Amino acid sequence: MKPYIVFFIFFALFNCSHSQAAEVIIRTYEFPNETDRLADDQIGGIAGKIITAALNAQHIRFQLIWQPWLRAQAEVKSGNEGNSFIIPLTRNSERENQYVWVSKLYDSNIAFLTLPGRTKIDSIADVRKYKVGVLAGTGYEATLQRNGLSNEQIDRNTEETRNAKKLLLGRIDAWYTSVIGGMHLLQKEGYDIRKVQIGRSIDTEADYIATSKSTPQALVEKVRNAIERYKKTPDYKKLIKSYLSN
Repeated sequence: MKPYIVFFIFFALFNCSHSQAAEVIIRTYEFPNETDRLADDQIGGIAGKIITAALNAQHIRFQLIWQPWLRAQAEVKSGNEGNSFIIPLTRNSERENQYVWVSKLYDSNIAFLTLPGRTKIDSIADVRKYKVGVLAGTGYEATLQRNGLSNEQIDRNTEETRNAKKLLLGRIDAWYTSVIGGMHLLQKEGYDIRKVQIGRSIDTEADYIATSKSTPQALVEKVRNAIERYKKTPDYKKLIKSYLSN
């Protein structure tokens, strides 16, 4: 094969690969019903569907990276890549100055879940004598700590499935989590969720797409505008109703 032909093929392949490169990296963890892992490059759940629809509508190419939640946060905060975003990140006072809060995706109700035979828990004060399961590195954990629960009371787990299993096995008295995700996981474990005792909402948390403070402002605005445009559509309203109406 002649050298100029080889060069042409290489040049064409390089340009094709370059044109397909992701403009945005989305780092996330599999939160049931919020960021469901349909495949390595496909995401479902309420947050996943919002991001997919919003970015696709504006022809913004994105790459999904699934990671443990604490690592995903650390990677985005580092700003090393310049185009990493994270979903769904709860906005709270502890995190406020650590990220650029690009756009709110939705609000989620956070409550204590208990099973029959245990006391229904409607407030932080009610839970002080119990052992509570929570996902490590989340706003849920921060709420428990901020309200004075001891390390002995807080059972931290790196996977929400562990909290679901521990609740069913009686290893924790209550599970502090988003109602939308917790109920889905218990149902997935084969439990009749009609029996689950859902306490009063402790928090209504704002879940965002966020990024590093070093992410170029032009890219931040591009992603923000894409999401804000989608939030004005009937499809967004239907999606919110289908996941959060209860």
